[in-house]
Amino acid sequence: MPLPRRRTKQQRRELQSKRVTFRPLDAAELGRLAAVLRAPGGDAELKYFPLTELLLLTGLRFGEGAGLRWAGVPESSRRIQIRRAVSSIGPLDPDAPTKTGAEWSIPLRPALEALLGAQRAVAGASADGWIFSNAAGGPLNHANWLKRGWARALERAGVSPREGDAQKALRRTYITSSLVCGRNPKLVASELGHTTSRMVVEVYDSFLDPTNWPDELERRRLARFYGWRDVAPLQHPTARAPRKQQGPMRQPRIGPRKSGAPSMTRTCDLQVRNLRGARPRPMAPSRSSRSRRCQSR
Repeated sequence: MPLPRRRTKQQRRELQSKRVTFRPLDAAELGRLAAVLRAPGGDAELKYFPLTELLLLTGLRFGEGAGLRWAGVPESSRRIQIRRAVSSIGPLDPDAPTKTGAEWSIPLRPALEALLGAQRAVAGASADGWIFSNAAGGPLNHANWLKRGWARALERAGVSPREGDAQKALRRTYITSSLVCGRNPKLVASELGHTTSRMVVEVYDSFLDPTNWPDELERRRLARFYGWRDVAPLQHPTARAPRKQQGPMRQPRIGPRKSGAPSMTRTCDLQVRNLRGARPRPMAPSRSSRSRRCQSR
């Protein structure tokens, strides 16, 4: 397997610019957007809004969300398997791998479970069928989703669009919301299909600092919206953890041991006799000391 290429200076400058220019969706905007996505008003919205809600709740790329099949969501499992992706450019390839070539799974939270349950009742759940399909039974098109699934949802919810691509806005909002809620960056990276947390730490390092986090109410709203339970409490980085109270030192036990316990060694026996005030028995001289005495005589 070839080693990954090192980032150039231009790529590093782009990563640094992302830290400053990106503005994620807040909890109020997420709530309005989710309310619109869960109440479609026509056939086009009924077709494209469920996929938009999935991308909003998981942070997946468009190709990874559109490439989901019912075979990757077994009813007995509590996880969603991400194995394939639909390319948004070029001819359709149903068996195309993901962008990184990796396969992973994400937990099935209550909001995702309700979304998939409603989609299962509307579109059916054949093993080889797509979860989000068009009228011909194939996967959704990226250009059609941008116009009917994303731009229309923003207009109805009254949310201003963000910089860059639509799927990147949803993906970045998921990452930043996870970090300000105190979730583990490695866990967040694994949910997005990354093998390491290097990208998350380099690009979103400003959101790792608790001094830049929003207030506690905003963090609770974000955690409640996404259904996270592994949220860290808000704590200033200079605050010290309270020390544990140490109890009294345990005194060594002096006296006969219980039946069945191993016997004391000679060193322990001498210590116990000294504590009791008894005179210790003199130890037998070693062989080397005996030989010295004989030579001196």
